[in-house]
Amino acid sequence: MLYSFRQDEAIGVVNPVSDGKGWSRICKYFPPGHNSISLAKEISKIATEATICIYNACGFYFAIKRLLFNPLGQFDELYGHGYHEEADFCMRILSHGYRVVLNEGLFIHHHCEGSFGEQRRARLIKKTKHFFISMGNQISSLQEVLEKRKSH
Repeated sequence: MLYSFRQDEAIGVVNPVSDGKGWSRICKYFPPGHNSISLAKEISKIATEATICIYNACGFYFAIKRLLFNPLGQFDELYGHGYHEEADFCMRILSHGYRVVLNEGLFIHHHCEGSFGEQRRARLIKKTKHFFISMGNQISSLQEVLEKRKSH
């Protein structure tokens, strides 16, 4: 992940690829005969350290350029225990001219819904999405995000 920051000074956040939910997901299920360890080994064989611009890092794991963390206000505690605080932070990163990227060469397994369970997760997402939008942020459709990616 540090390589990405050294590669481009405009990078403010680096997100790995994953098997979890969100922008970073490369597969929903492991290919036949694979687990998280073997999949990570396969990805490391074929992937490069290339980065792809994204507009929202997946909150389960990402790296933030240290010099940006305190000046941009850290995570807003009003979001509570999860969901949308990373989107809010990424909006601030982008508004200060830095990039949020996905590192194709780094794979992290994500046990989805392991923190909150499906029902609590749904309640938290609904609550934090409302707060996120009330703060003046917008949630783009996947199509809008993909179109923006193509233009970069």
